[in-house]
Amino acid sequence: MEHIDEVEESIEVSSTSVCRKTSKVYLADSTAGTSNLKRHRAKRHSHLSELGRYPVVNNEMFHELMAKATVTHNLPFAFVEYEGIREILSFWNPTVKTISRNTSKVDVLNIRSKKK
Repeated sequence: MEHIDEVEESIEVSSTSVCRKTSKVYLADSTAGTSNLKRHRAKRHSHLSELGRYPVVNNEMFHELMAKATVTHNLPFAFVEYEGIREILSFWNPTVKTISRNTSKVDVLNIRSKKK
């Protein structure tokens, strides 16, 4: 894991890992299990996605930004389905959930109705 440093085995203690953020020590041998580490990650590193390196995407904000870009640049609703755009979004953050042209249309109409 990106936020865990492994510590060498010593004679007295099994292999351990140390969290870089909290300095908490966890057993890292095969008999210790991973429940404690998973709980720690969920509690102390909840801002990270499943992949660990990428921030969690706020889907509402993503929808709004895509709708604004569609309106601002007079793009077709299908813009969000372009293969190149999806590749860019996935490269930037693999956890992003891309949207369909129908969702894009609804999002644009929602922004329009909010302005009225």
